This record gives sequence, structure tokens and C-alpha cells, in this order.
Amino acid sequence: MYEKKLFITGATGYIGGEILHQILQSFPTFEVTALVRSVEKGELIEKRTERKVKTVIGSLDSLDLIRKETELSDVVINTASNNHLASLEVIKSVLSKKTSETLFIQISGTGVITDSMDPEKYTPDKVYDDVKDIEEINSLDDSQPHRQADKLTLSIEETNPQFVKTAIVSPPTIFGISNGYDRKYSIQVPLLAIETVKVGYSFTVFKGDTRWSHVHIYDVGSLYVSIIKKFIEKELSLIHISEPTRLRCIS
Repeated sequence: MYEKKLFITGATGYIGGEILHQILQSFPTFEVTALVRSVEKGELIEKRTERKVKTVIGSLDSLDLIRKETELSDVVINTASNNHLASLEVIKSVLSKKTSETLFIQISGTGVITDSMDPEKYTPDKVYDDVKDIEEINSLDDSQPHRQADKLTLSIEETNPQFVKTAIVSPPTIFGISNGYDRKYSIQVPLLAIETVKVGYSFTVFKGDTRWSHVHIYDVGSLYVSIIKKFIEKELSLIHISEPTRLRCIS
């Protein structure tokens, strides 16, 4: 089995918890460290993972701690925020000097391809393909949501291509019950249901001619496992997963 050191942020969250759960199942020999915000959260994670996960206490602003754990790890996963630039700068500075093969996976979101409400820029019929349109996605305007963090992540591998691989995962609306250890439910779908009940009928925003894909939380976790497996197999090239049919769950 593969013995790797993995560092993850956001492990008590809806997405991070599912990812952590699947990693523990798929890579039982991994040495896993999770960044959590409090002693109580740390105890919760350690207890519910049967002490398979070590925790360190801090936040994305604990830059020295993030630096240390990144230096020690073979796989680094950030699911805590898709916009925290300071922590990404620290991760970049560490990975640029790595002399062992390391994988970094950054969470983003399909908000990066959100349409402008400016009538001249509004293109509700535009469908992005994360393979065919990768150049366009990776060259979006800086004003797009998450774009600054995405650009910073995309620049990391360029600083050390011999040893570092990076991936950006951009899920659309996520639904389903997480197998994680704290937060089990999405914010998006329950909120939509609550607002629909409030007004008494389903509704649209503006003209209602825009589209937004959806994905099951299990499939998001499975994608992370697949990326790690590819990295271990030394087949991973720079990839960016945006609004994908490959992530869409049909039920």
C-alpha cells in the first residue's frame, strides 16, 4: 500500500468531511493531518475517525502552521475556502521549493463562470466543457468569482513542475447527505427549499433562462480520490474540473 502524508483543511465541513471519509477508506495507510478551528472540533474529528486523523488547531490565517504542514506533506487539500489568498501564497512558497513529488488540490466553484447581468455580456446559452474549453476557463476575467484564487493555484505548478502537480475542483450545486464527521448537509439545496416554502411556489431569478448543474456530494469525494490515485500512479497532469457532465449525478 501507499504510505503518504496528507494535510487537509475544512475537514469538519460538508465537502471536506466527505473527502476525508473517502480518503480514509481508499488510502488506509495515509498519515492524515487535519486543520481545525478548535480543540472541540479536533476531538470530534479524532474520535469519529477512530484516531486515524491527527488534528492541528488553527485557521487559514495560521500561516506558519500551514507552512509547516505543507512542508511535511505529500498531498495537500484545501476545502476550507475558495478565496483565501494569503494561505495560498504560503502554500505556493512551500511547494515552489519542494524536492519530493507533491500534489495540491484547491476547491473552487462554478461561480467562476457565472454570467454577468450586463445585457451585452449575458450569455445564458453558453455551456462550458471542462476539457474543450479549458483554455477559456483558465483565462477568465479577473472580475469573475474565485478567479484570483484560481489564478494563484494555476501558477503554483509552474514554479516547480518537476515535483509539484496541482488540480482545481469546481463543483456546481452540491446535494446529498455527506459521510463527513460534522456538517452533513449542503447550504444550497436546503436554503432553496426553505425559500420556496416561504413564497409558496418554485421561482426563477431574473428571466429564468440560465442553467446551473448539480452534483452529489459522494461524487465530489470520489473525484478527489481519483485525482490522488492518478497522482500516485504518476499520470496526473495539470487539470481543472469546472461545470462537468462527468460530475453530474443522475438519479
